[in-house]
Amino acid sequence: MSDFWDDRYRGEAYAYGTEPNRFLASQLARIPQCARVLFVAEGEGRNAVCAAEQGYEVHAFDASREGQRKALSLASARGVLLTYEVADSRTVTFPSGHFAGIVLVFAHLPGPLRRSVHRRLLSFLAPGGHLLLEGFSVAHQRYQQVNPLAGGPLDADRLYTLADIREDFDALDTVLLEEVEADLEEGRYHQGKAALVRYVGQKRV
Repeated sequence: MSDFWDDRYRGEAYAYGTEPNRFLASQLARIPQCARVLFVAEGEGRNAVCAAEQGYEVHAFDASREGQRKALSLASARGVLLTYEVADSRTVTFPSGHFAGIVLVFAHLPGPLRRSVHRRLLSFLAPGGHLLLEGFSVAHQRYQQVNPLAGGPLDADRLYTLADIREDFDALDTVLLEEVEADLEEGRYHQGKAALVRYVGQKRV
């Protein structure tokens, strides 16, 4: 799968743009200023760079070396620093409770793997820390059928339901969980109407 993303990110244009995801931008302030934040499957770095610009200590990882290259280039152009490693979400390791925030924006995995990765990520989250997530819902398939640029996995097993998220993160207190329709304008590959699941959870103290 890293080959797919390397191919998508290899050009100089940013596949999903350089501006942050709007949901992430609206929710980031839930994490205390200057805190340590982990960005999962961060791709070309648009969200991580946004957080670094706001003073957060940003750590990110992705399976794509081309994604890492583009993210570090964007960070350099914006005058901020990121710690960004090429890593597999199944095996990446951080100290327990290391992060005040964890961010997953369009980080889609197959069902059984998704659940195990989501639960593993929680061990890296400090008590009181927040997890922020946005991804495509199963209802997004209807937009994919009429718009090839709607984005998202074509495999339904990688799309979210509210029940999936509720079960994956049952160890957190739910702050926000909703399914919405929104217009995306994120680079070349997220254009038009989308059905999305949005989640904010807080780790119990």
